[in-house]
Amino acid sequence: MAERKIDALALSEASSYEDYLSKAQARGFDFELKKSGLQDEMLRRGWSVVAPYFLRPNIAPDGPLPAMPKIERDEEGNIIKATANPQLAQFLSKAWNINSREDLLKSAQQASQRTHDRAYEVARSTLQQIRDLPLNQRSGQSSVLVNELSGALPEVPFATLETEAQRLLKPLLNPEAELLIPQQLPHTLAGFYFAAAVRQLNLGAGAGLIKPDEVRPIIVKCVLGIARAYDTWEEYVAALVYGEAMMASKIGEHFRFIFHNAAALLTDPGSPWVELPLHTESFPPIKSNSYEEIFSSMQANAQQLPVAVMGKLADDLRLGWSLQAPYLLGSKIPLDAPASYDEQRVQEIWKHLENQHQVSDAPSLRAAIGKYLNDPDHEAYRAVRTVLQEIRGWELDKRQAHGLEKITTALRDEYAHAADPQSADKEISAAAGQLAVLLSLEDIDLFLPKNLPTSLAGWRIAQGVRLAAMGYATELFTEDEANAFAAEGAKLAKAHHTNWRDYGDGFLVGRLCESGQVDGLQQRMMASTAGALASKQSPWSELPLH
Repeated sequence: MAERKIDALALSEASSYEDYLSKAQARGFDFELKKSGLQDEMLRRGWSVVAPYFLRPNIAPDGPLPAMPKIERDEEGNIIKATANPQLAQFLSKAWNINSREDLLKSAQQASQRTHDRAYEVARSTLQQIRDLPLNQRSGQSSVLVNELSGALPEVPFATLETEAQRLLKPLLNPEAELLIPQQLPHTLAGFYFAAAVRQLNLGAGAGLIKPDEVRPIIVKCVLGIARAYDTWEEYVAALVYGEAMMASKIGEHFRFIFHNAAALLTDPGSPWVELPLHTESFPPIKSNSYEEIFSSMQANAQQLPVAVMGKLADDLRLGWSLQAPYLLGSKIPLDAPASYDEQRVQEIWKHLENQHQVSDAPSLRAAIGKYLNDPDHEAYRAVRTVLQEIRGWELDKRQAHGLEKITTALRDEYAHAADPQSADKEISAAAGQLAVLLSLEDIDLFLPKNLPTSLAGWRIAQGVRLAAMGYATELFTEDEANAFAAEGAKLAKAHHTNWRDYGDGFLVGRLCESGQVDGLQQRMMASTAGALASKQSPWSELPLH
């Protein structure tokens, strides 16, 4: 399909930004949106922040640009050489001086760290007053803006302040931008700078400089930053178009292309922004740096999550099956009993067992469960938990610089008298690296409790019980056989955790420790764990752990 062109939506037809936005939304798309197939909602949200720049037929707005190589063929049509898309590589070089994978990662990381446009935020109220003036009265307001900036930023040279004032005023003085600038200016331009980071990575993926899975931490950081800065995608779009208007040399077709794409993405049924609102029950507004505040917000919404219970088994069995709650809350699957499924779901469970756990029959399933339930604790974590708690109290940059060394020293002290020092040293290095990553991921404090759980056993116990439930669903186990594993899970949870909150935190932190990354599933599980603790229908509310 030919590349979409912006046919004229005459400016004379619109009376305001909001009216123009509405007309652009009514226009919609002239092609069907493609989906990337990514399962991770966090990544889909993250890649979609730059969909307005790249919306084309056959390019998914919720995934990275596919690498589009330049193909050279011989006379018989055989491919003799394939190189990464040269146009994208040239654009990266010209726009940001990015010429290699290392340049790309460095530039995107720096862009993702620019969470504030200080001059804009200082001057926003004055800019809003200027925005409210008729266009022909705004040009004389530059001195007012410079005075505002000089009072708030006394350390900045006057010449620089004048340049900053011109930059900030540029969109408001351009007649061609009048209907492309919101009546109510965004309170922050953070989204524009986060978008720049994701845009660089998207172009880098299309140019073949990086593999998309290499840049996950930066993508996650950017989408979390946008979620913290704005309540809706509409607010994000307002920041995006204002930032673009500041930087654009002219308001031409490319700028309108971005605007029209953003407008339609806000309402088109196939858009990731419609399917994945900026905030949902499992992705609530993030206005702090605190796991506790986010968790509390999720608990407040817990009653909106459906809870299914059977109430037919003995209390310890109900308790044991409910250890799966982070996976099941919000569904119609009972939390306190094993469940049966339709044929399609059973086939999906079989694939999961075969691919993820190498299970083909009942004995191999028992062996897989044993890997989780026979020794559920994370021994290294428990051994140095006090040290980890101390490091948790450090600032993130200090953790990243010195956390690994301190954890390694603590583990070596703990295992100084190991029977096989050489083997122990390898295990210590691996465990220290894993625990250091847990504490030093970007934005990890949004997902890591201030008070670390007593154990990480909750994660592995839940895995064992969940596999037993799958065994019942696939008829590898009878109900009695499956119940035996649920009962064992209940005993282990009581032995390793002090209460349900400690178990829930142990489950969540255990998963983070094993995966080494924050993803969309982590957030859904966090919301489900919060719901299991708060919902009056949950077995966790009815049945104390002790």
